[in-house]
Amino acid sequence: MDIFIFSAILFIGLLIYFLSPVLLPFVLGVIFAYLLAPIVDKLSKKIKSRSIATCLPLFIFMGSIFAILAIGIPFIAEDITDFIKNIPQYASWLEKALSDGGVIHRLATEHGITFDKATIKGYIYTYSDQIAIASLDTLQRAALSAMAIFDALSLLIITPLVTFYLVYDWPTFTKKCEALLPEDLRGNTVTTIQKIDKALSSFLRGQLSVCLLLGLFYGTTLALSGLQMGFFVGMLTGLISFIPFIGMALGLVFATVLAIMQYQMASINPYLIIVTIFAIGQVLEGFILTPKFVGKSTGLHPVWVIFAVMAGGELGGFLGMLIALPLATILTILIPVMIKTWIDKRIEHKKKKAS
Repeated sequence: MDIFIFSAILFIGLLIYFLSPVLLPFVLGVIFAYLLAPIVDKLSKKIKSRSIATCLPLFIFMGSIFAILAIGIPFIAEDITDFIKNIPQYASWLEKALSDGGVIHRLATEHGITFDKATIKGYIYTYSDQIAIASLDTLQRAALSAMAIFDALSLLIITPLVTFYLVYDWPTFTKKCEALLPEDLRGNTVTTIQKIDKALSSFLRGQLSVCLLLGLFYGTTLALSGLQMGFFVGMLTGLISFIPFIGMALGLVFATVLAIMQYQMASINPYLIIVTIFAIGQVLEGFILTPKFVGKSTGLHPVWVIFAVMAGGELGGFLGMLIALPLATILTILIPVMIKTWIDKRIEHKKKKAS
């Protein structure tokens, strides 16, 4: 039995690894279905029609996502394009700032920091124009390539279809899964699944709300502050804020570097505004959003979260990162149960052997 379970897990892992390029719409469909299933179950009791109860929340949910993407993507793309076009200008300022008497050279000298100015200037002069041209060309090819269009269409069409059918058949699916369990294992297994469901609900629904609201806060405030690419950096910071400390730290570093390029250290005010925005964001996350939407704890230690995200990204790229934390949440519940079951069996075996 143990060999069978191990073989099944290994087979599923290999299947996910080799099929990862086409799995994204289906994984998103499963996640969306899991998020919408409780709403549809409650709504179907009032409407008495599972089809209508499924279509209404799905239409609102997918419509909201498409609206956000339709508004946000062109804005972000334009912001990134403008930044790339200004790369030669930023490189020219950086070269002057590194020269004798320049602001960066002066600060480095005051703090006893040494660096090879000639080598850095050579890199800036050689690669700045090339980076700008290559980046613009990459953006154009990515936007117009056949694969990009195919991937976008698959997400727009397949994901809603998968979500609809999964949500519609959710009660039937859960009943069939429960019926497959042996009667002697059904009670403990259902209890374990309920614990997993509670932890997953807390993480997926709660943390997703926190990340989205934080992204809107950071993106809006950084954009209003005048920071170029501020909306993009802010949204990205919010979306990766589920990684403890790292999400906020990366966002602050990116925003500060962009501010240095844009404002060229002419005044300290832009940097104080950026630091203030991130400080308010941390207070908002720690004292308002997380307690309200996530609760006290999802059972995931920060170190476990960081490891899961890094391991998922290394093994499966974006798809791996997408499923890493739900899988880590499941393992947090499952591993102690498996260990306890193994210990109980050992104790029972010893008692039988002693008797």
